[in-house]
Amino acid sequence: QFLKKGVYDQDQPIRLPDLYVGGQVCICARKYKIIAYGDTATKDTLTPGFDSVHATLSGPAVVHLGAVLAGACESGFSLKRVKTTHSDTYGDPPAVHMELLGEDAVNRFSEVVSQCLPISSAGVTCEPSSPATDQAF
Repeated sequence: QFLKKGVYDQDQPIRLPDLYVGGQVCICARKYKIIAYGDTATKDTLTPGFDSVHATLSGPAVVHLGAVLAGACESGFSLKRVKTTHSDTYGDPPAVHMELLGEDAVNRFSEVVSQCLPISSAGVTCEPSSPATDQAF
């Protein structure tokens, strides 16, 4: 009964970059979250070269968020999470925290930022994702 044959509008193609711990896939209109790999061979096959980068845009860099996200997509990054936080000071622009997946993520995303921002990369931080950076979300 559960897996009847049929076409579901919610289903999307399952792509290799979607298969990571914490990712979600939609099968037969049901969302499944990947919580672990079944064995080391699967882990080694699905995770080579994919790193996660945590980036924060704040201050004058926030107005260029669209250009940075477009550049990241063109460079092959997958957007994992995004959150906007507001400061306590009136008039200060919000900060945008992002987590992206890609090959050699920290170095490549730093290059994307330098190409997309017409100003210096002040207000942008890029670092490998870690439990400490997860606190922003």
